[in-house]
Amino acid sequence: MIERLNRPDIKQLHLLHRLDKQSTGLLLMAYTPEAEKRLRDLMQEHKITKQYLTIVRGIPQLSEGEINIPIIERNVCGTYKMMLSPAYTDLTKLVMPKSKRDHIDSSKAITKYRVIDSNYGVSLVECQPITGVKHQIRTHLAHALGTPILGDHKYSHYAKLAPQKLQFATLKKLGVRQAKVRTIPLCLHSYSVAIPNFLHHQQNIFIRARLSHHLRYFIQALRLRMIK
Repeated sequence: MIERLNRPDIKQLHLLHRLDKQSTGLLLMAYTPEAEKRLRDLMQEHKITKQYLTIVRGIPQLSEGEINIPIIERNVCGTYKMMLSPAYTDLTKLVMPKSKRDHIDSSKAITKYRVIDSNYGVSLVECQPITGVKHQIRTHLAHALGTPILGDHKYSHYAKLAPQKLQFATLKKLGVRQAKVRTIPLCLHSYSVAIPNFLHHQQNIFIRARLSHHLRYFIQALRLRMIK
């Protein structure tokens, strides 16, 4: 990337956050240590707003909300994946034995979401992660809402690893058979970043990444509207 920038003054890029391997979109970097420190400080203060677009299987019961459930990494069928680890409270103790919880090792995870449109057994959802835990959006959408991301075969089932099951209407619109559903790529896109009071005269920065080819195709094929 440094070579493509063709800027002799840029010797190093500082990565400020990560994207899942199969996801697409915007990745924020700084090319001076000073800018990196300022941006990291803003991130720790939760002042930088990141928005993701995703297509999920099914329709969330609530059209918008905030998911506030800690996450922990566990071994499932020989593969490590992130799982929900709710706090042991008067409410959760009704369904969660205290002896089996290991909440102390979990990470705080908060995700805001909003359903933009639904059609043919799927929904277009906007997500705003408040924290930055590994696979946070994927885990919260799949296991907290019961609506895994389209193409997310790792988190489509809670206790096993298997290809995602899709409704016939979804498969028909995408032109894919259930036997070939594993070929559907992950529909998770880092869509925009808003950075407050960063430029000269305390100006804000707003960056938006155009949709990936496959996400744009799926939105059109499933006749999902981008604006609610």
